[in-house]
Amino acid sequence: MRMLSGQHVLDIGSGTGTLALLIKEKHPGVDVVGIDPDTQILEIASRKARRVRADIRFDLGYADRLPYSDSSFDRVVSSLVFHHLAPETKVVALREAWRVLRPGGELHIADVGRPRSALMRVAVIPFRLFDGFGATEHNLAGRLPDLIMETGFDDLAETGRVMLGIVCLYRAVKPRVTSGNRRTSHN
Repeated sequence: MRMLSGQHVLDIGSGTGTLALLIKEKHPGVDVVGIDPDTQILEIASRKARRVRADIRFDLGYADRLPYSDSSFDRVVSSLVFHHLAPETKVVALREAWRVLRPGGELHIADVGRPRSALMRVAVIPFRLFDGFGATEHNLAGRLPDLIMETGFDDLAETGRVMLGIVCLYRAVKPRVTSGNRRTSHN
């Protein structure tokens, strides 16, 4: 993921800050904000950032109610969050990501996807046991890319797979101009 100095990046479901810290380490000139609903986890993230003197802000909040202005980020990232969300919450969270992204901004999601083989179907069982069969079903059925496109994003690409192919890496772009017939977060 290419980022330019001065860009603003939001990490939705930042947890202990691992992804936010990695982004800041690789791109020290970007402004990184993490958001997570767990205060104890955010305290850990803040300590980790202070320990390495990384200027990262961590905010308390939810993916489906982002406390940020419209068009305030150049990139929105999320790692292993969406498979925890109920289908209707996934939709609202994607609309919120769309809302806070600037036109031309990119969404990057790493999350459990549709298994492509019998081995992968077996490999996702621990995710399903830990996170619940209902929560993960939507992702395993391959619905996340459809939801991303239905939200109004363009240029959706699966850019790779990691963790034995269980986790899909998706990239999509908020259009610079939205047409009247395009489904957006406001429709």
